[in-house]
Amino acid sequence: MRVHRSFVANVNNIKRFDSKEKKLYFSEKTYCLVSRKNVVPLKNILKEGFVEM
Repeated sequence: MRVHRSFVANVNNIKRFDSKEKKLYFSEKTYCLVSRKNVVPLKNILKEGFVEM
């Protein structure tokens, strides 16, 4: 899923999503930013899955 103009994320690899900071975490130190317009669609996808928010 495209989560930012500069980032495409594989939703199967997401470990955690911090909606306050708008960051997706993949492993201990790896993260990417999420644009404001993609926060709601991303939350909808993650609700169907298994990722901690």
